[in-house]
Amino acid sequence: ILVFPIAGIVIPILFERLAYRSLTLRSTPLYVTDFVATMVALLAALIVIFAMSNRIAATVIATPTVSPLGLNAQLIRIASKLASLVVAVILFLVGGQYLGIPIATLLASAGIGGIAVALGAQDSLKTLFGTINLLADKPFAVGERIVCESYDGVVEDIGLRSTQLRLLNGHQVTIPNDLLASNDIENVGRRPYLRRVDRIHIPLDTNCEKVEQAVAILREELKNHEGMDPQHPPRVYVDQFAADAFTILFYYWYSPPDFWKFKAFGDRLNFNIFRRFEAAGIQFSLPLRHSFWKQDDRQGPLDVHVISEDGQA
Repeated sequence: ILVFPIAGIVIPILFERLAYRSLTLRSTPLYVTDFVATMVALLAALIVIFAMSNRIAATVIATPTVSPLGLNAQLIRIASKLASLVVAVILFLVGGQYLGIPIATLLASAGIGGIAVALGAQDSLKTLFGTINLLADKPFAVGERIVCESYDGVVEDIGLRSTQLRLLNGHQVTIPNDLLASNDIENVGRRPYLRRVDRIHIPLDTNCEKVEQAVAILREELKNHEGMDPQHPPRVYVDQFAADAFTILFYYWYSPPDFWKFKAFGDRLNFNIFRRFEAAGIQFSLPLRHSFWKQDDRQGPLDVHVISEDGQA
């Protein structure tokens, strides 16, 4: 692919040398030949610079240590493009002198053009800087689950302008990088464990021995449980004396953070607690609520009567 741009550099230079030494060109024809040859060589050199930067970036990204869809790959692409742009500007300024254009004029033109481009591409520049912020901070990578504002999903692709998420309901959403850079991001994919905090309520008429037995059952079931991290042992406490029950509070941590294995373990734990409470004669205290309604709102309000023991209203 680079053969034609390189040839575009070499051939005009050789033709220019040939015109000076072998051809009898003078005055205007010689000036036109020199100008065209220099312009063609300059444009071909710019093409070579951008092509080489893309080739170098692709080679670095192809190494096993760099994920082609990760933030490092995007950072390499942006760095290569910026570097090639700087080199191209320097080459254009230097080459412009050979074309007879004063460098002061070139700098003034570049400044005016830069202002015009900046004013016309404010949103694009804002997104670009947001992308650079993401690349610098690296708050997430492809394949990780994140939560940002109302979006909760797995990162599928990180682009120069936006990031694509696959939401938990299967929908795909595209979020501009400047929005991600300016908001809090919760990286669920990097959590080291899953934690469960739950409460069991025991009726107030339960004696102290039964409450102690209930706490002991929970501690036995959670001792050296599946997925236990030694740095986060389970915790079981009688938390409070509520108005309608004794409350037993328990915590446990599960690692590695496989959500479905975590839920399966919780399911088995619940049934084991249920069976052991049932065998020990320990009851659960569950709040009950009775609702009364009519089939038809046009029948009027619900009439409630209190019946005494002798059947009188």
